[in-house]
Amino acid sequence: MSEPRMGLQDNFAEKRNFFLFSFFFAAYIFLFCWIGRYAFPSADDFYNTNNLIVNGFWASQRQIYLSWSGRLGSTFLMYVSYFLGMENVYPFLASFTSMLNLIVIFFLLRAVLKNESKWKLLSLSLLFQAVWLGSVPALNEIFYWLNGSFYTWTATLAVLCLAMSIQALRERKGKVFFAALLGLTFFNGMMVETMTVTQAGAAFIFTVYFLWRKQYRSAKLTAFILAAALCGLLVTITAPGNFGRMAVGGKISLPTRLFQTLGVDAVFGGITALKFFTKPIVYLAILYSPVIAAHVKPFDPILSKHLRAWHIFLLAALLAPFQQTIAGFATGAGLPARAEGLAIWIMGTAWLFLWAFGYRNEAVFEKIRSLRVYSLRGALLALCLLLNSNFIALVQDLRAAPLYAAERRQREALVMRQKAEGKTDIVVPALTVKPKLLFFTDLRPSPHDWKNSSLAEYWGVRSISVLPEELLHGEKARSGFREGKLAGLEALASAGDSEVQFMLGEIYDTTFASAEDVVKDDAAAAKWYRMAAEQGHAHAQRRLTRLYALGRGVPKSYLRAAGWLLRSQF
Repeated sequence: MSEPRMGLQDNFAEKRNFFLFSFFFAAYIFLFCWIGRYAFPSADDFYNTNNLIVNGFWASQRQIYLSWSGRLGSTFLMYVSYFLGMENVYPFLASFTSMLNLIVIFFLLRAVLKNESKWKLLSLSLLFQAVWLGSVPALNEIFYWLNGSFYTWTATLAVLCLAMSIQALRERKGKVFFAALLGLTFFNGMMVETMTVTQAGAAFIFTVYFLWRKQYRSAKLTAFILAAALCGLLVTITAPGNFGRMAVGGKISLPTRLFQTLGVDAVFGGITALKFFTKPIVYLAILYSPVIAAHVKPFDPILSKHLRAWHIFLLAALLAPFQQTIAGFATGAGLPARAEGLAIWIMGTAWLFLWAFGYRNEAVFEKIRSLRVYSLRGALLALCLLLNSNFIALVQDLRAAPLYAAERRQREALVMRQKAEGKTDIVVPALTVKPKLLFFTDLRPSPHDWKNSSLAEYWGVRSISVLPEELLHGEKARSGFREGKLAGLEALASAGDSEVQFMLGEIYDTTFASAEDVVKDDAAAAKWYRMAAEQGHAHAQRRLTRLYALGRGVPKSYLRAAGWLLRSQF
């Protein structure tokens, strides 16, 4: 009788651990969603909303295609959020994004692990979602911001369509395959290029592989996936707006800009790959590889026989430079942090799929099982989730986020009060509480900055200026700033405020300056950027990178440019 009782006890312990881990992952995700209640619309939101209000949906799409890019998704979401009210959408943005990711992860796991219960699949879905929240860089831009969530939503839905097409391909269900392919084509046409080019690359590799194996039916179907991805990519990168941005008004030829793009984005892609391989969660996945292999049937036994660990490392390392070079085609510069976060997410997905479906070296798995840390993998996973920079920033924001939201509401009330008093040129204080996790960019002192202009148009006033609290109530300082006198700002900057130092750098910068009646001076811009950069201001460090690379305001030095670039990335 003792053996059955022990079996029941083991089963009870397994279920207890299962529910404990599930509760931990659910609570972890809940905290990231809960802090999202304090997110606010950004300048991009107001700019796109103004465009939609003035031009209507279809006319605004045409304008964006001609002047900006071929992506339709972000403006479509903006159009929906305008009718729902952006202030009403933002508190639920993180929760909705998380739920969408969970649904897709659950579907993928159900397709891969057919013999597992729904509760086990749900627990694993919570695990993968928690790992995503804890490991993706620039989470503030791709989780708490409508334009950033667009990256996540379209990529997630495209992954769902891709998974459906692959499953239909394996089960030879033609109608399901072409329905999924149609969805994939649609999302490719409205999504970020990093995901589209990854799909195209994967489809190309599988097409060549099936042709090599003389599996012509499978090669034909994967060629359809390749065509769908390429069509979506062409819609985006051939948009007149992209070529207009590349040409910079005809000042730089397209071949020259393309050459610059290949160099700059290859550097950023290499740094992104380096960041990926410095993440502990990557190597923890290797520790879990025997468990993964035991539950996942290999995609192709012959492929598993030839795949080596260094192949997985190499393919993951090449993904980021390839993505960033293609996606940075229009700008000729390193991608924003949200695109970097998406690139690392794709690298991680590819990494996990290659280990799960291809790598089957039992000798290596046996060595991993014999390691002492193998039995501690659950505790190591929990430490990775609790000690990563995203969760640390979340803990720091638990107190800051409500204060930040209160300041935002006070500023809006101040604008409305001044507007009711008949004022059309509004001056408001700069925000003092700056959350680390939530997407945060404040307005600028100059009312002519596009961020300020977008918000002024949205609120129906002529202009909005932002000055530090110390200068806000001094009429002399306010009028002096309007006349191009920056003595007040320079005094605050000299006292050590890195944000004000960065503001001054932008005001003097010949490329980014927008303040009228101020003499542009790259040397002065470099001076203030350097002061902010030395205090760890990442944007200032990137601006210094550009100035040193071009020799504007400072002696031309690629070595110093590279040094500041590296400092801005880590």
